[in-house]
Amino acid sequence: MEEIMRTALLAARQHVAGLLAAQDTDPSHPEFVPDMELLTAQTALRQMEDTYESQFGPLPAE
Repeated sequence: MEEIMRTALLAARQHVAGLLAAQDTDPSHPEFVPDMELLTAQTALRQMEDTYESQFGPLPAE
């Protein structure tokens, strides 16, 4: 279970990093990410990190 959670955390971190990079594009660009989508992804990532820490201890290094 811990390995599954770690894999999900890595994927979520990569997703948030991609959204942050896409947010730097022009709003008319097709890859532009609205603020709400980024906020939702960041909130979900924080919840996943909190869940991991409560079940398995400190987060693994990135």
